[in-house]
Amino acid sequence: MKKLLFAVLLLSSCYTKNQAIEKFCNKDTIQVSIIIHDTIIIDSIQVDTVFNESIDSVYLVKDKIEIRYIKKYGKIYLEGKCLGDTVYYTKEVFINAPVLTKKLVWYKQLAADYWFILPLILVVLVLLSFIRKWLNKQ
Repeated sequence: MKKLLFAVLLLSSCYTKNQAIEKFCNKDTIQVSIIIHDTIIIDSIQVDTVFNESIDSVYLVKDKIEIRYIKKYGKIYLEGKCLGDTVYYTKEVFINAPVLTKKLVWYKQLAADYWFILPLILVVLVLLSFIRKWLNKQ
């Protein structure tokens, strides 16, 4: 009977992993930033067309764009070309990552939350002692 009671008490005092985490740890999240470096490659595009008109041949070149109007045998050949380009960009992404922290004892948690109260009390006590001394002198 005593062995059975001891076994029941022993098994009832054990925690599962999730129960132990819930009892002894805080579940917090921390924001982590990830920088993504990416490249966009823009290929060159070329289109040709032909139409009949009586105008002169013209070549237009500006930066990465080339346009040619060519008159040949009574026809005009239109050719446009945009040179390829590569764009580099950096993007920062924020991710919330779970963090398990150990729970503090109540008095340590109180000290962590209200750390400013003790120095404030000391300042007030010092001011009160100076005020008393000043009032006693008068």
